[in-house]
Amino acid sequence: MELFLWENVLEEESECTLTDTEAIFSLQKANITVDWPILEENINKSEKYHARNQILEKAQKVLENRAKCKKGKDC
Repeated sequence: MELFLWENVLEEESECTLTDTEAIFSLQKANITVDWPILEENINKSEKYHARNQILEKAQKVLENRAKCKKGKDC
């Protein structure tokens, strides 16, 4: 499942609970003062491709930083 949410969420404060029949997402908005008119942005394939790449690069950097912290370097 892939969603391109209207706004940012706080990943560390959000969670996903899996049951035998459901995936339940509890997402915490980064900015609670912004009303989302819909869950997802209406973006085309090209925009999704670029957004996906940016998100993957960000996730890679986060994982690299966590690995450094576990080794006791540059936290």
